[in-house]
Amino acid sequence: AAAAALLRESVAALESRGGGEAGDRQQLLSLLQFAASFFLEHGRPEDAVAMLLKLRHADPSRVAVIAQLVLAYSAFDPQKAEELSAVLPGLAELAAAGEELDVDQLESMSA
Repeated sequence: AAAAALLRESVAALESRGGGEAGDRQQLLSLLQFAASFFLEHGRPEDAVAMLLKLRHADPSRVAVIAQLVLAYSAFDPQKAEELSAVLPGLAELAAAGEELDVDQLESMSA
């Protein structure tokens, strides 16, 4: 619980700085990704969704973020997970677009 609170406070502190500099923005995005993964691994899908939505807002095209959102929502809002899953491209689309698939990362997100 203390680690979760510290992560939320750290994100809030970086957000309050406004992200004016590229380094601040990258630091915030990295922290959001770390926090989302932490919350998913520790059974806190609602907290993970809060972080992932911020990541998605920063870059709506990131397929890995959408996939993590589907995973997190499936724990407490299956309908929202299903709606988001419709947005995910198929493997054929990813391959055609030249996206590099990291199978290990995909498998670890569902573990």
